Amino acid sequence: MHVSIIILNLNGLPYILQCLDSVAKLSGPRADREVLVIDNGSTDGSLSVIAKTFPWARIIPLGKNTGFSFAANHGASLATGDILVFLNNDIRVTATWLTELIAPIEQGRADATSAKMFMMDGKRLNFGGAGMNIHGIGFQQGFEQPDGPAFSKEKDILFACGGAMAVTRDVFKKCKGFDQRFFAYYEDVDLGWRMWLLGYTVRYAPAAVCFHHHSATSAKVSVAKLRVLHIRNPLYMLVKNIGKEHFSPFVLFALLVSLERTRLLSTIDRSSFDILCRDFKQAPWWRRLLRGRKERMEVDALSLSDTVAYTDLARELPELLAERAWIQQQRKRPDTAVFALLKQPFWMVEADPHYHTVFQTLRRFLRLDDYLPGGGHEA
Repeated sequence: MHVSIIILNLNGLPYILQCLDSVAKLSGPRADREVLVIDNGSTDGSLSVIAKTFPWARIIPLGKNTGFSFAANHGASLATGDILVFLNNDIRVTATWLTELIAPIEQGRADATSAKMFMMDGKRLNFGGAGMNIHGIGFQQGFEQPDGPAFSKEKDILFACGGAMAVTRDVFKKCKGFDQRFFAYYEDVDLGWRMWLLGYTVRYAPAAVCFHHHSATSAKVSVAKLRVLHIRNPLYMLVKNIGKEHFSPFVLFALLVSLERTRLLSTIDRSSFDILCRDFKQAPWWRRLLRGRKERMEVDALSLSDTVAYTDLARELPELLAERAWIQQQRKRPDTAVFALLKQPFWMVEADPHYHTVFQTLRRFLRLDDYLPGGGHEA
């Protein structure tokens, strides 16, 4: 099969030079593959260096930062390969990486695959499998853990990590590719979830080894901006993908738990909003009301990120529901097939005791365990 390797770049010097150098050393005939560099408006001179050093790489400049999803989809639309391979610019691959990555696809065991990713030091894993909790927070199995037998077996996984994955062109097209509303983050989780619902299979290919400079690009972006995507995109996924039977309890759970996470960040003194609080030196009610309109309060910027995420969800809801209708009409598998791949459905992402109380109270009240295989026990 002919393979198209699609590498996204945004001010990637010097990482992308190391990436392309490792791609140049891949085993197998170069005629069986093409390499496309989709550039999201780099200003660091990386394009001229790439053109000079790796003339066999086809550079597609987009002129601005369009995000991962749009750039990846654009690269896929220009690619000629039967198999599309998406590769981050901050990854170094081994010589047999590509052969091992596409083997399960060529042998009919999968429609998409994900590589085994180490941190660049080779001592800790970056990706050894995939999972998700019930309110849409995806995670990488083995993250920052030493390698071991549990991460050396080929297996079905919920999603392929977008940083080093392969998928057939036909399946990618039938699943509509990455959702461009996501911009970045969780678009790979969303695609994997959608693939399983539509009847396709995603496998972890541990023999396909690569090394990753974790968050080399995102480290340059403010945490507040990233937080919007991390809160918003899991909610997008749930609204689109969860079945009718599970929509109300799961979306309600996700929203309320997310709001509790927002409260943790807000640093708001709740007593300021207590109706019994004697403030403004016991001024008349009408003076307190007028003065209240002018009050300002400092809050953590991250909690405002969450507010933006929720308003984005409301703004995009008509389009999300239209996409949901298409997915539900096309689905070939029940939700339970996806639930079996979650691995840690009740993983709590915050350590705060009150957050845990809210999480577990909602879990019991909504009887979420009853919906999951084995009562939600972790795998």
